[in-house]
Amino acid sequence: PPSSPRCTHRRQRQMCIRDRASTLATITDLEDRIAAIDYQLNDPSVDMSDADRELFWRERVRLMKSLLQLLYAQAQRAAFLVKE
Repeated sequence: PPSSPRCTHRRQRQMCIRDRASTLATITDLEDRIAAIDYQLNDPSVDMSDADRELFWRERVRLMKSLLQLLYAQAQRAAFLVKE
């Protein structure tokens, strides 16, 4: 038998909540990884070669791009939900 509209709406809402929790966990992970790299780059006691420093910066840029894409997608989804 087909699901009632109420049941379908509830299921979609639960999936949306799970997606949001997953997104927040991913955002937190990216922010933590960026913070760890920042710590390494700014800690005067860490002796790092120029090549290693460049690798750290490249990884930081990659993580920042991922974070920006995720935050942008999250904002787009929020704007879409407001329009409904």
